[in-house]
Amino acid sequence: MHDQGSVHPGAVTDSALALIQEKCLSSNNRFGSEFIDQHLLVVQQLALTLAEKFGADQKAVIAAALLHDIAAIENFDCLPDHAELGAERVSELLSPGGELSSIGFDALRIDRIATCLREHSTPQRHNETIVESVCVSNANAMAQIVRPFYWYNYARDLKMLSHQKALAWYRALVERNWEPLIDAAKNIVKEDYEAALVITR
Repeated sequence: MHDQGSVHPGAVTDSALALIQEKCLSSNNRFGSEFIDQHLLVVQQLALTLAEKFGADQKAVIAAALLHDIAAIENFDCLPDHAELGAERVSELLSPGGELSSIGFDALRIDRIATCLREHSTPQRHNETIVESVCVSNANAMAQIVRPFYWYNYARDLKMLSHQKALAWYRALVERNWEPLIDAAKNIVKEDYEAALVITR
């Protein structure tokens, strides 16, 4: 088990969630205010489930789960590069002088969180990276599988796809996310995956 330090996980959640709620309510956020409940908090819940199973640093996982899309929330145009830009942004936020510096993370934990953001777009495996990144990246893919209606609407509203093309886009997203998931993640969302295949026929 990684050292959890003196900062309570609830304090991490409160601070990171307050900041991300402010960002999601901004007119710059193209994902909609529902992105908090429909994606970020879902990623947090799933990532924590995996963190408990694998003994990951829960506070790093909480921060990374809530902040993993911050670059794209702040500037949707950077979506193709938001993982790398988000890693840089979260380091700024958590380091001394940053908006979240009061959480009190040391440089090592901040670096672990930045790694999670950098790698979150594709599910990672245990032999590839740190355990926290495995948890967050798999949870990100899982969250897209378990919230089909949000991502269908994303395809319709933001990608401007027709009904059939939106269904096809979402099905492809689900299949792309499913294949690289670790077994523990697949076991959690297996029924949701099967349901997503049914509703996208």
